[in-house]
Parts: sequence; structure tokens; C-alpha cells
Amino acid sequence: MPKQVRAVRIGVLAFICGLCLASPGLFTAQTPSEVPPRAGGDTIEVELKIVPFYAVDAQGRPVFDLRSDEVELRVGGETVPVSSFDRYSAVGAWSGAEAAPAAPAQSAARNVFLLFDASFSTPKGLITGRKFASGLIERLPATDRLTLLVNDPSIGFKKPVGPVPADDQGKKKVIAGIKDIQPEVRRLNLAAVADMGPPSTGNTSKGQPAHQLNHVYDFTNGSARGEYTNYARELAESLGVFASDLRRIRGPKLLLVFSQGVDQWLYFQGDSGFGVGSSETTRVDTRRQSALVSFFEGPLQALADSGAMFLFINTDKEHVEADAALRHISDSVGGLYLEGPAGEQLERRVAASTSAYYEAGFQPTRTLLDAARADVEVVVHRPGVKVWAASSVKTREAYGALSPQDRKRMIVDLVLGGPEAQRARLPVALGLTELAGKATGRVDSDRRILRFEIDWPREAIQQTVDLYTVVLTPPAEGKKPEIIQFDLQERIPAAAYSAIETSLEGADAYVWGMVAIEPASGRTWFRRLMIDPGKDAK
Repeated sequence: MPKQVRAVRIGVLAFICGLCLASPGLFTAQTPSEVPPRAGGDTIEVELKIVPFYAVDAQGRPVFDLRSDEVELRVGGETVPVSSFDRYSAVGAWSGAEAAPAAPAQSAARNVFLLFDASFSTPKGLITGRKFASGLIERLPATDRLTLLVNDPSIGFKKPVGPVPADDQGKKKVIAGIKDIQPEVRRLNLAAVADMGPPSTGNTSKGQPAHQLNHVYDFTNGSARGEYTNYARELAESLGVFASDLRRIRGPKLLLVFSQGVDQWLYFQGDSGFGVGSSETTRVDTRRQSALVSFFEGPLQALADSGAMFLFINTDKEHVEADAALRHISDSVGGLYLEGPAGEQLERRVAASTSAYYEAGFQPTRTLLDAARADVEVVVHRPGVKVWAASSVKTREAYGALSPQDRKRMIVDLVLGGPEAQRARLPVALGLTELAGKATGRVDSDRRILRFEIDWPREAIQQTVDLYTVVLTPPAEGKKPEIIQFDLQERIPAAAYSAIETSLEGADAYVWGMVAIEPASGRTWFRRLMIDPGKDAK
């Protein structure tokens, strides 16, 4: 009996941008055009890697006239030649004496994202952050594209507005959206929770708790910290998903984060929420929660690899002591951290720090390619000039080096868009070959059972592959495609899987795709089928 792979149902993947597809009849194959076979990481040797950075002088004013011979790139501790050097300016954001670049520069057609962290902002911080962002937006040049994001603990990141052009109408839309953001009423004040413990009178001589309500305090304390930890983990996961979105966007991109940060004790140390064995509590458990930083490590690395620049803004430093975690997050992604009361002075600092933008390109050496990722340092040989730059760069783009989220996005793009998606959107150059086979189907009650019998080519039959089976709704005008089913079988022998079967409900149209990737080389066998009973019936 041939082995079968059955797809499983999952939820909607946020931020998927659809490509237009034709809709032929049931089981009609969309055959990809021939693409020269290329290994997943071989072509990176001729690709230019880009290091973005902003520059200011000793007075905090933007520096628009840096030259390539004044910039040194150190990648993985190795000085590399600057192969390309591009200047961009967002002079509309800067209202100082240097109102225009001193040297020719491209206009910075940036994507600017404003992320309000409703989960981990104090009420004052959110209110002052809203006011500050509204004033800052007025300074942004009309060439920018604006998107407003909110970290909502119930759904992750939501997008109330955008992307919209930063013209007068677009700015009004974003400012109106900012005014609608409200503090998260369920946000927990850990300091208040810590202060609500019972009187410190010690244990009785028999070792019993000193207060009959200790178990109530323990429960409240532990539950509060557990809920807080869940919110933080959801924030980390949302950042990882968003990093995958950022990688898909070309050109300059800037993320402004408004937050007061995560509790630093839970972030760096972890805690169970119980004072285990103390004189003020019952002995409940000896286990500790892991430090929250462990949940942020992967998403922060993905953000650092996204090619975006990050600015973290704390407008309520005096009422919270969580900024150490926010600083760590900023440092981890090569971002800039600014704090202080909202006002014109802080607006000017942010505007100046995000006006003079540069991209320096280099070609990785063999040593850097072997490392796959390397730390980056931008050194400017002009007195007084400071830069903030990406903290690391991926020197080798290969299938095996992609995050799970990036792989999922890549497969979805490929199933939606076919080989054209590879050239336009995919982060890795895959060697695509059509996967031959026979598709059949039958109706069982109100379900359609679809089966694809695979005819593996000779070069694939002995390979170990990652096998994806995906079912999507076709993209329609004004609607994003929905992932109906997504299944992955990792590192399986291709010859052992002779058929793929899936089950669909109703008579809707679907896109059904099968993708097999040989992880080491990036060689890919691909087939997608358009399921359209309506057209078939005609």
C-alpha cells in the first residue's frame, strides 16, 4: 500500500499578499515554465548583501553627505570592500538648519511602520506616545508609506490603517487611527501584585503559614504572572511573524515601536510567581518559569535579518522600570532606543535620527558564506559622525537557513504565484521542476476527496525531501487568500510517498499545491492544481 500524506487544517496566516491566478477547471495543472536548476545557496556568491544605516553628527543632526570612502564595513570581524553605496534622504522630517542634503541623494521612499504596544505600555505611556506619534507624523515626508500596527494580546498584531501614502489625507487617517488606540485594561501591574502579599509575621512554631489567606495571595500572584508571561510570549511570536513580512518588502523600511517594555525580572531571570519556602507563603512548587528572553531570541534574530531599521521610543520612563528589557530588544536588532518626555525635543531627535539613510553593499567572502550569518559594524571615518545600523546580516540565503515562518511564506507564495513568485518574492532561488503525476477526485457525502499520484523523476526518487501539501482559497479582489490546509513532512524519502490525498468541504474553488524540496541543494519539484467546480460545471 502506498503511503499517503493527509493535510491538516490550520488558521489564517496574517499579511499574505495574493497574486492573480487563472481559474481553469477541476484538477487542471498549472505547469511552471522552465527555470535553470540552481542550488539553494550556490548563487549567493554573486549576490550583493546590503547593510542599512542612519547617520548623525555630534550635535545629533543628520549627516547627508557621507562618501563611500569614509565608510568601513566590518562583517564577522572582517573588513570587506564596499561594493555599492546609496544615499537616501527624508529631509521633510528634519526642520533644522540643514533642511536639504549637502550632496545628491535619492528620495527615501520608505515604508514606515508605527507599532503601539497596547499590552506593555503604561496608561500614561500610551497617551503620551499617541500624542508624540501624531506630532512626529506631521514631520514625515510625503514620499513615505505609513502603516499603523497595534499589539493586541487577544489577536497579536492588528493593522488599523495602512499602508497609505504620507500625504495630508494619509497622515490624517493614521493620526485618527492612533487616537482610537486604548490602553489594555487587563494589563497587569506586577509591582502592585508583588505588594499585595500578607503581613510578614513569619510561620507558626508548627511550620504553618502565618496567614490563613496565604493560598489566595499565592494563587493571585502566580496567575497574574502566568497571564503576563503569556502576553509576552504572544508578543515574541507576533514579532517573528512580522519579521517575515518585513523581509518581503523591498527598499528602505523603518519600524517605530512605542512601549515601556516587559518586566525586566521576568525578562532576564524568570520567576514562578511564588515565594517558595518563604515565611510569607505556602510551599506550592519549586519549578521556575524560564526567562522571557529565551522566547524573544529567535524572533529578534529574524527581525535583525529583515533588512529593516528599528527605533524604540519610551515616553514614560519615570513610571516604569522595564526599560532594561526594551534596551536589550533594541540592541539585539541593531535598533536605536530613545526615551524622555513627549515633546518637540524628542520629536526632533527622532526626526534627525531617521533622516539621513544609507545602504552599503558588499559581496560575502567564502569565509562569510560558510558562517551563513555574521555580526555587522559600520565605522565612519569622519570625526563626530555616529551611526545606528543593522546588527547582523545573513551572508548566505539558503532553504536550510530560513526560519519556519519564512519557509511557510515561501511555500504559500510559490503555490499562489508559481515560478513568477520565485523571481519576484521568494527569499531563496529554488531550482524548480514540474512534478509529474495524475490527479483524481471523488465526492463522499458533502466532501471532495482529492488524490494526486506522484510520478517522481529519476533524479528525485533517491532523494530525501521536505514535502509540503497546501490548500488555499484563490485570491480575489479586496480579499486575502486563506490557508485552508498546510502540511509538512520533513526529511522523508521521496520514493516512500507515492500519493498525496486531501479532503475539502463544499463546492468552493481552491488552489492545491504540492512542493518537494531537497534541503541541501534547494532542488524543488512543484505542482499546483486549480480546483474550480463552478467552472467545471459550466
